[in-house]
Amino acid sequence: MHTSERFPLFSVLCAGAVLMMTACAPGTGPALQKTPDPATPTPSAAPSAVVPAKEEPTPIPVEEANVSGAPEARPTPDWKQRYDELYAHFLESYEAPEIGGVVEVEMNNGSVRRGKLVEITEESLLLSMGQGAVTLYPSSLSERARKRFFRKDFARLNAMERGRVEYAAWKREEEARTRPTPTPESDVAAHMPGLGRDGVNLAHRVDPNAPPPKNEGENGKVWQVDEYLRRHSAVPDSIRYKQWGRVQKHENGYKVRVRYSVESAANLGVNHEDMMFFMYADGKVYRRAPVK
Repeated sequence: MHTSERFPLFSVLCAGAVLMMTACAPGTGPALQKTPDPATPTPSAAPSAVVPAKEEPTPIPVEEANVSGAPEARPTPDWKQRYDELYAHFLESYEAPEIGGVVEVEMNNGSVRRGKLVEITEESLLLSMGQGAVTLYPSSLSERARKRFFRKDFARLNAMERGRVEYAAWKREEEARTRPTPTPESDVAAHMPGLGRDGVNLAHRVDPNAPPPKNEGENGKVWQVDEYLRRHSAVPDSIRYKQWGRVQKHENGYKVRVRYSVESAANLGVNHEDMMFFMYADGKVYRRAPVK
């Protein structure tokens, strides 16, 4: 009898074992497909190192920062308000001369009236001069006398004088604050032969075709100085010339003395100037200085 016939169960088991070995042998059949786990994500590419996102710093607000490098602008003072404050201050501090005392009153023509002070009002003062009384009005008095005898003139003139001083000081501070820091390119002393005595620019090239400065007309005006003043005055049309001096030689150029009045900036009254103007040989003004 054949073995398979005698042991049918044994034949079945052997056949099953052969099938299992054939299926598990490498390269002899299709690989088993693994059912993906829904909880495990399927990678689409080779895994790489995870770099955490860099946290950017919060920018600092710069609305108030001055990033231009230029000085911050400062509000211009209210000079009219400042004048009113000064006027009120001097009006309060005025002390009138004693009635009955002997006083000297300086007139605007330079003469002096001496007598006994009888009365002072806002419009006039009464002076007894031995042979009779005389009434004097502010318009006939010098500025110094008006400040002494009239309360409102004292307040007005002193307020304008103080205001002009404060304005000039503020102007100098602003010019110094806004003046750019000198650099090798802008430093004149580093790139020019330099400035000589009295501020003469030694690098200035005198125009050989320009006529020398001279007094002209009835009042002796020097047009180069007049042009310079109008260019550098706050209110050019307010310039009033009192006296022109004679043009004189000065080193390699010229000089001339001028007495004039001009309105100051910010409506702080009239400045009375006595200046010496220095010019190159071609008449160009390079400096002015007050006459002492």
